[in-house]
Amino acid sequence: MNRFIMADASACIGCRTCEVACVVSHQEQQNRAAVTTADFVPRIRVIKEDSFTTATVCHQCEDAPCANVWPGTGDSP
Repeated sequence: MNRFIMADASACIGCRTCEVACVVSHQEQQNRAAVTTADFVPRIRVIKEDSFTTATVCHQCEDAPCANVWPGTGDSP
C-alpha cells in the first residue's frame, strides 16, 4: 500500500526541499549534483500564495523521500 502524505499549509515553509528530494530519488543516479533544470520535474509541487504555502503530492511512493525532508513539524507533511 502507498503511503499518503497530506501537506499542512500552516507548517510548510516553502523551502521546496521536498521537490528536490523527489527528483533525486526518481533519477537513475540519485545524485542531486547531477540534476539539471531539464531533469527537474518533481512529482510533488510546492504552491506559494500570498497567505499560505503548501505542497500538493502525487501519493505514489511507499517510502516517500519528500516526507523524509519535511521541516515543518518534524513529522511528514
